[in-house]
Amino acid sequence: MTKSDILKTISRIKHDKFHNLKMGLAGSYARGDNKASSDIDIIVDTDLMPIADMEYIKSKFDGTDVDVLLLGLLKQEDEEMDDFFKEMNLPINDESVYKNVLKEVVWCE
Repeated sequence: MTKSDILKTISRIKHDKFHNLKMGLAGSYARGDNKASSDIDIIVDTDLMPIADMEYIKSKFDGTDVDVLLLGLLKQEDEEMDDFFKEMNLPINDESVYKNVLKEVVWCE
């Protein structure tokens, strides 16, 4: 699949079932350095999503390995890590999954 194909599929999923959620693409496909073995990282801007909905999203990619990442949970984990690092007088981790996703995500309309 190409980046364009993936973005079209995400857009279709969003319009068909998840109108109220912001959805996008992250990872190697968003950066343009994907390989044949790369998985597809779908970002959903929410804290919670039923597993059935995650499976529905995955099913739209014809057997390709897909990760559905919930932005709210990534943010919560990042904030907890930052708080821990502060308590330990360590620098904040600028390369967390959440911060990297925000740098690279391509949001769908």
